[in-house]
Amino acid sequence: MAVLEAVVIAVVLFVAAAAATGRLGGLAPADRDLHDPGLPLDRSVRPDDLDRVRFGVVLRGYRMSEVDEVVDRLRDELADRDAEIAELRGDAPRREPEM
Repeated sequence: MAVLEAVVIAVVLFVAAAAATGRLGGLAPADRDLHDPGLPLDRSVRPDDLDRVRFGVVLRGYRMSEVDEVVDRLRDELADRDAEIAELRGDAPRREPEM
């Protein structure tokens, strides 16, 4: 009985190795990073929009491209808001008109 189990395990391992190396037609192509995290594209991000953000989960965590995209957008929008607030408060350095 133990010999039969060892043979079955060996066959399963051989088939898995053959499939992984492409000898049985290969593995399915990897999914592309096409998931939309859920931020609106037609307006600025609002605080409640962040409650709806969802990242695609992969083997080692979240899809880095999605997280990077959201962080980059939030950084840019916060910088724009900070500049506008500083300008409205009169804290912003004034630009000299170019001639």
